[in-house]
This record gives sequence, structure tokens and C-alpha cells, in this order.
Amino acid sequence: MKIKKVNFSTNVKTVKFGAWCLDPRLQTITDGDVKKELEPLLYKLLTYLILNRQGIVTREELVDEVWQQSYVDDNAINRAMSELRKVCKSDLQPGLVLKTHYRKGYSFLLDVQFVEYQEKDDINVSIDANDMELNTNHELVTNDKKLVGKQKKQPKNLFFFMVILLVTGLVFYAYYFITPKENTSINNINYVSDIFSWKKGTYEFPTLSPSGKYLGFAFKGVNSPVSNLHVKDMESLINYTIVESQYDVYPIGWSNKGHNLIYQLISIGDIELCEIWMVNLLAEPNKSKHKKLFECKSSYILSASSYKNKIIYTKYGYRGRLNTAALMTRDLSTGKEFQVSLPGQKALGDYFVKISKNFDKLVFLRFQHYGTQVFIANIDGSNQKMIADVNYIIRTASWDEASKNITWFNRTEKELNKYNIVTNNLDRFVINSKEEVNDLILDANDNLLITTKWSDYDLVNLELDTKQVSSFSNMILKERLVAPLAQHQDAILLVEGKKHAIWHVQASQRKKIIELDFLDTVAIAVSPNETQLLVARNNYLYFYSLGNNQLIHKVEIDGQIQTAAWGANNKTVIYTVSSSDLNKAYIWIYDINNQKYKQVSNSNVLDAKMISDTHIIYLDDQYQFILQNLEDNQIEEILDLGAEAEVVWTHDGDNLYYSDHVFIYRKKIHDKSPVEEVYKVNKDLEIITSLSSNQNSNSKTLYFSLMKNNPNSLIKMTKIKEQLF
Repeated sequence: MKIKKVNFSTNVKTVKFGAWCLDPRLQTITDGDVKKELEPLLYKLLTYLILNRQGIVTREELVDEVWQQSYVDDNAINRAMSELRKVCKSDLQPGLVLKTHYRKGYSFLLDVQFVEYQEKDDINVSIDANDMELNTNHELVTNDKKLVGKQKKQPKNLFFFMVILLVTGLVFYAYYFITPKENTSINNINYVSDIFSWKKGTYEFPTLSPSGKYLGFAFKGVNSPVSNLHVKDMESLINYTIVESQYDVYPIGWSNKGHNLIYQLISIGDIELCEIWMVNLLAEPNKSKHKKLFECKSSYILSASSYKNKIIYTKYGYRGRLNTAALMTRDLSTGKEFQVSLPGQKALGDYFVKISKNFDKLVFLRFQHYGTQVFIANIDGSNQKMIADVNYIIRTASWDEASKNITWFNRTEKELNKYNIVTNNLDRFVINSKEEVNDLILDANDNLLITTKWSDYDLVNLELDTKQVSSFSNMILKERLVAPLAQHQDAILLVEGKKHAIWHVQASQRKKIIELDFLDTVAIAVSPNETQLLVARNNYLYFYSLGNNQLIHKVEIDGQIQTAAWGANNKTVIYTVSSSDLNKAYIWIYDINNQKYKQVSNSNVLDAKMISDTHIIYLDDQYQFILQNLEDNQIEEILDLGAEAEVVWTHDGDNLYYSDHVFIYRKKIHDKSPVEEVYKVNKDLEIITSLSSNQNSNSKTLYFSLMKNNPNSLIKMTKIKEQLF
């Protein structure tokens, strides 16, 4: 397919159509009376329609060439076209500029005239400092009205010297007096800690109402199988149990006015449930009225914020990926939804949202492989601006509209970050506390409400013959990935801390062998002969020697690596990678000796593993396990999960093992025997987060990570006075 132009030639000075003059450099249009600055998306959309005015531009073209995404919600296109029509309408240009062709696309109706720049030697530029601007590339730009017709030429060298001098002066002025800069100083703040709730159990997802009157949180008693919804009156300090259910209940946000608490009922395992409810707290909390808003489809805790009769929430299942969310606006009267954000192929989704008090802005968090991006945008998702891009996970953010600050917490460094949306200054404050913080909320008086760490990660092994489970590794840090070795109770682990690190665990002995300088590790795997370690991240494959623990070499991959594993021999690596321009992930095999890449499947896949030199198993986007012969490319279905299901899985050469986080199942690869349940955890106490095996080992052992739910505390931290914040 021929790619159409999406920008004007650099020689074009203005573009005239109807009463309008478009300035491509300033991205403005004027009819002589009115001057309008175009948002980047609207400018690009207008440019594309003008350049392709000879025919009808389809929606598919707009998605590919303007949005440059593999999927864009129809409402987003409709909204952008509506905004562009409004921009192109004025008293001097009342007629149609754009035409909609039903079920076909759009066309540009007006005649267009392109005005190009003249040769520099034919004009003398009279520059007024008040009419000079610096564009985004720090290039000199002047307003057209200051261009004077042909006059006596000036010496070239003097002209360019004066321009350079002026540009240098303006850049210096802009940098030192105009450009907002991050505050690099880090302040230390001391607090006095007090227990805020004395009940013994697990406190999760605290959320403070916009007025500061109520604190909502989920609480799970020591002997309780589920979390219940609680609200604490911040003035009287009375604690109310709002919802007790047979299912887990979590607060996920507030209405903009602050008296409606939005919560989620959720269950996984034997009974799957996801419902969004709202409780009105204008009356006494334990006498409040509850209303079911809608049913959802997710095993994840959502985030939501409502205004008027609408709710913006994180909807999981974006692009068919169950663990990826996009922001959706839902009309609670009609049930209609339209998409607000487009996370893109490389992002892992938008997982937190909060609306401003004026209903016009929102802040949201986007999960990337390496950390988090913080965005602010208009309420409809337009005019997005990324204000932070960090290499750690941010759980929530708060928005203090009085001070114009957006605040979030860096748990790794115990730093509170305050970003001012007016000055663009970022201030950081170290929280001096012995508490290990899980969630943090900043109140109106700059005091903190925190929940301490409640999750604990254990690595256990399951002897498949005896069904005996024993603890393999229990560290303070999180053991996220495991690559088992052939010897019993011997494995390589990826451990998360301030940095990712590779550890060798053998029975009760532990040793850190490699310190990684990144935080976006996707997978680790040990070669069949156990001489090399594969570490995959973002778009790189790293190969380490397990003899001296040194990096042997690294390979850059085109696209975003989703999963990676060693092949059946020591010469190949199998990995899945998402293409940069399509909503698909494909299987590739990398030949280490020849340094060659080969795509082995055109199916859209979620994960793939090699079971022999000639056969691979993959999980496709229809949630089917497929066995593929690499010699003749014949495929055979091993198992159809029957519905969307987020699973972790592994194999031992003969058997496929998979888990839905509660059960572990076994299915023989080469025959039609039924699926067998081999293990089950108590979902009220722990869930399975990873699953591994070693097909080269004689012992039939599975390794899996457990995330356990432990008692923690809800604490109020009062700032010690005489400290500036």
C-alpha cells in the first residue's frame, strides 16, 4: 500500500482555502478577523484531508495515517471531525469545508492555494522583537506582517550574524527566565505515626473523598475469606462497614462532588463476578443507599471517577489483552460508552483515573514495561500531555486543584513527588519513616494516610507424583520470575528491589550473581546445557554466562518483546514480539550461532514455547493452545480454554501445565486425554502468579510463585511542624 503524504512541503509558507489561511509552521489558521491555534491532532487531520482532497478519505486511512494506531474507537474519529468542523467555521467562512460520505469517509470541499517562500536573497526581513517566536525546534519564526517587499539587499554574513545573535539571546532568555525546570533539590520531611485503625487484618485501596470527609478502604479480617468495604469519618473517626458480601468488595473512586463512593464486587476462581456499584453517603454511611451501575468483565481491580451522569473507568480487555486497560466514558443513563484513551501497542494499559472538580480535566496513569507515565488531558481525552515518565510503578495520584499540584508516591525511594501544572515544576520530598508503605494518600493539610505492605511473595515447588508442596525461597524482596535448573531445589530467580537482580538459589543457599541496570525485565530462561542465562527486556535479548556471570552479548529486536524462552537446544531462542504498526504479536526464533531471525507463525499469539527442535506450543489470541510442526507448519489444537482466560503456563516436554491463578491443570500434549486438576490454592489467602518447570530434569516438579495476603496497618502520619512543604 502506498503511504500518502501527511505533511506539507517545507517550502510552503501558507495554505489558503476559502476565507482561511493556514500557517504550517505555527499550526494556526486565520480569516483576518479570527486567529485559531490548532491542536496537534486537528492540525494533522486537516493537513491530511487537504493533501488528499482529490478523493474520499476513509476512516481506515485516518486510523493508519493520522492516528497511526492499529485501532481507534469510532467515537474518537467522530469527535475529532466535529472539532475540526467547528475550527473551520467562522462568520467569514459559514459554508461547509468538510463533507461526510455515508459509510465511505470524508472529503475536503474547498479549492486550495499553496503560497511558497521566496528566495532569501529577494527579500529584506525587518524584525521586531515583539513579533519573533521560537518554534518547538528552537528555530526563528517571524509573523508574516513584518515581511517587507523587495528592497536593497544586505550583506549575507551580517544578516546571518544578526539572526544568530537574536536567536541565541532569545534561547538564553527562554531557558533561564521562561522555561519551567524541575526542582532538583530533595527535601526531607519527618512525621509522627499513629495507628488509624486498630482492627487486625489487611487494609487495601484507601481512597479519600474530594471533600476530605470520608476515607474509603477495603478491609479483610484475619479469619475472613473476603474483603469488605469500610468508610471512616475523618472528623468523628467513626468507622462504618458499608458492604459485607460473600465476594471481595473494593473502593475504586468517588464522584466529582464527593458524596458518592464507587466500588467493585469481584470474584475469581470457581465463581467469576465483576460488578460496579455506587453508594450515596449524604446520609449516615450505614444508612446509605446503594445502586448497581453495570456489570464488568475483569479479574483486576478497576479505577473510576464520575461526574454528572457519566463515569470514566479503566476497562480491561483492550485490544484483546485481558491485563491491559483503556479509559472509557460510560453514560449511566443509556449504557453507551466511548473510548477516552489509546494506550498503544507497547503500553500495558491505563490503570488509574481521576477527574478534576470542574469536570473539564482528568489525570491518568499509563503502565509501561519499565514503569509509569503520568498524563493530564481534557475530559474527553483530547489535548493529552505527559507530565512524568518514570522507571517505577505509581499506584495512585492525587490532584489538589487549589495548589495546582498533582502528587504521586515513589515507593522504592520513599519519595513524594509534587508536579505543578502551572509552573511545570517537579518537587520531591523524602518521607522519613520506618514504615514500609504500600499505598499513600496526601490530605489537605499535607499529612499522610498510608497502608503498610500486606503482600508477601513465596516461591514453592510442587512434587507432581506425591502432590507435596514445600517452600523453595522466601525472601523479603519479590521473587517475580524463576528459571528452574535440572538439579532438585536449584533455580535462577529474578528478584525485584530498587533494581532487578538475578539470584542463584540452591536449597537454603542464596547468592546474587547479576545486578541488572533496568526494571523492565520480561523473561528469564536457562539454556538446556545450563551454561547461559537469557534475560529479555523491552526490545533486547541479553545472554549471560552462568560460569562467570558476565554478559556475553545482547541482541536488539525490532518491536516489543512480549515473552521469551530458550529453544530445545542451546542454539536457539523463541520469542513473541508485537509489531510496531499492527495489533498483533508473532512468533520468532533467533539462531544464536548464525545471528539470524525467522518468523515461524502468522497467528496472533500471546505466548510461545519450544518443546523440541521441530515443534512449538503457543497460546493464540483465541485462547487456544496450538501445537505446530516447524517442518511442514501443520498445526493441531491441544486445548481450547473456551473463553477469555488470563493464564500462566509451562510444559515439561510431555505435558502442558497452566493456571488461572487459583487452580493448576495438566493436559498431555500428544494425546486426547482430558484435562486433570493437579493443585488448588486457597484464593482467599494466596494466588499463583507464575509457573515454571524444567523439561531436562528427571524429577517431576513444578515451581510457582505465591502472592500471600498478610495483616498490615492503616496509619496516619502527621507532619512535624516548622517544616516547609
